[in-house]
Amino acid sequence: MMFFYVEVSAIVQPTYEQLYCRNIGSFDLSEQGRVKQLKIGILGAGTIGGLCAYALARMGVGTLRIADFDRYEPSNLNRQFGARIDTLGKLKARVVADELLKINPYLNVEVIEEPIVARNALEFTEGMDAVIDGIDFFEMENQLHVHRAARQQGLWVFAAQGFNLQGSVVSFDPSGVGLEDLITESGGFLGVERRISIQRAIEAFFPVLPAWLTPSLLKHVDTYTPQDFQAALPELIAEHGLPLALCASLSSGALISASLVANELIRVLVKQQPALSAPDLFWYDLETLTFGSKVGSQVQRFSVYPQGGEIFHLPSLAVQTPQEDRVPNLAMVEIPPAQVDTVPLQILET
Repeated sequence: MMFFYVEVSAIVQPTYEQLYCRNIGSFDLSEQGRVKQLKIGILGAGTIGGLCAYALARMGVGTLRIADFDRYEPSNLNRQFGARIDTLGKLKARVVADELLKINPYLNVEVIEEPIVARNALEFTEGMDAVIDGIDFFEMENQLHVHRAARQQGLWVFAAQGFNLQGSVVSFDPSGVGLEDLITESGGFLGVERRISIQRAIEAFFPVLPAWLTPSLLKHVDTYTPQDFQAALPELIAEHGLPLALCASLSSGALISASLVANELIRVLVKQQPALSAPDLFWYDLETLTFGSKVGSQVQRFSVYPQGGEIFHLPSLAVQTPQEDRVPNLAMVEIPPAQVDTVPLQILET
């Protein structure tokens, strides 16, 4: 038996073009060039933030500024990129940055290991092309600081929220409806001050609510501040007989939400396609395999499984499409060897 040993230091580092040649087709060369020039600020390196950073690094984004002061703990291992037994207790932003550089050595990663609050939100967003809001639902106060700073600088903010197997993806146009419009209401003396409303936040991000989340329960929840509500959640679950799914979070849902956020960012900034911007959103429920959108006051809902639980099969393309108009199965197309890799791949700088 023969063994071959390869020294890692002896491996020639591939070029940027070689790393991302399989992107071409989804991107044209000029679009890949724009991807390479992107500078994205990511608020939070946990579930959504870490997975979005992972997706964008594999697309070839040039600069990521990741802010998170939290450290990995055992409960993170079920869903967070970078969470492993050997990273427990380590700073999330630093671990994620190290992992990303193993994927894309051409990536410029900036790490901020302190909370992003009112005093440094503008500094965090400065020089970025867009921001991903990837912090917890209950961190609404800090979210508002970043959203305000991004809006002030004309930046899109892409966000996702979820629990258990449900999630929603929202894009905030700097010239459209902002997060503050969705989750705050008049309060304080003479109604001049704005207060964060948990009820408004839930209704904004989750257009289809489970039956157990009744209007009376929503009103009761709204008496809490976000931080108090998070602390009181176990007691509320026991008192009102709520399902433990309210506190659950699975990797499958996290992966889908993060992929949708990263994809929407690329669609807007690189493809320059119209976005479903706030207050409109896309939502999904993996437990029932339903998905849909909220546009204005209308909620559209589509189910993979119709009533009765029967699987719905799309009609065959052979029935719908005339023979001469069919697209050939690429697996059956033979490419002459001389035509393979004959087109030089060059990423255009923009």
